[in-house]
Order: sequence, then structure tokens, then C-alpha cells
Amino acid sequence: MKIAIATWENRISPVFDTARNLLIVDVEDKQEIKRREQVLVPQPMRERVQWMKKLGIDCLICGAITRPLYEALRSNGLLIIPYVCGDVDEILKSYLAGQDIENQFTMPGRKRKRYRFGRLRTDYCLRYNN
Repeated sequence: MKIAIATWENRISPVFDTARNLLIVDVEDKQEIKRREQVLVPQPMRERVQWMKKLGIDCLICGAITRPLYEALRSNGLLIIPYVCGDVDEILKSYLAGQDIENQFTMPGRKRKRYRFGRLRTDYCLRYNN
């Protein structure tokens, strides 16, 4: 599994659409195997989606994200955990431990329920645990 985390100074970048850095973490058996930084160049949404697909990203952990980009990534098979904020290492450790990072590290001003665009979201918990 490859997890991508939009970063800014070792924290989650506040807005994925304008993020400039991406941490890519290779995970096996819920353990970090390798990590590398990738620079995100400004590009149209379609190209960004294809680029992430080409990298083999399975899961994206990010701050705010626009609905069109969220839907485009999701429709291409990416699992997205949006509206997360905090220290990257702490969030990654919690996620790999199976904790609910969406509620534990919710951005200020966000409700602590898994509602995204009008729907209750439980897909990331189910997909990670299977």
C-alpha cells in the first residue's frame, strides 16, 4: 500500500489543491517500509489525478480539498481521508495503528463526524481493515 500525505513543514498541508509537497510512504503489514518526498508541481486537475495514479498511490491523507478534485481522485480508486491537520509523523503512526485519524486530527471548524459532501463516510475504515 502507498500512502500519500500532503505536507508543509512536517505538518499536513492546509489545502491539498495548492500543496507543494507530497510525502509518499510505502506500507506493508501496517509497518512503514520506505518514505520519500515528492514535489507537487502546479498542474491541471486531470493531470494531477493521472500522475498520482501513475505513482500507485492507494490512499491520500490531506487537509481541505475541493469537491471536484476529491471526486476525480475517488473515482480513480484512491481512498481519501480529508480535513486532517497536525504533525505528519503522529498522524501516520495513528493511521497505521488503525486509529480514527479523521476524528482525532480533524481540522478546526470541522464537525467530528465522518460526513463528506452530505454522506456519512465509513469507507476508509472498512478498506484499511480489510
